[in-house]
Amino acid sequence: MKEGGRYNMNIIILGSGGCVSIPRACCNCRVCTETCQKGFPYSRTGCSLFEVI
Repeated sequence: MKEGGRYNMNIIILGSGGCVSIPRACCNCRVCTETCQKGFPYSRTGCSLFEVI
């Protein structure tokens, strides 16, 4: 949608709590190991955006 020479974009922020995905691939630290064992909701996928068209 164009208004006044500018384009507007609507986005939805789907998550902004963790900047790093957990568990990390090939990581054997205590946090990643525990997260693999417990599963959801302990795992995080990092930040995500969704564009509304």
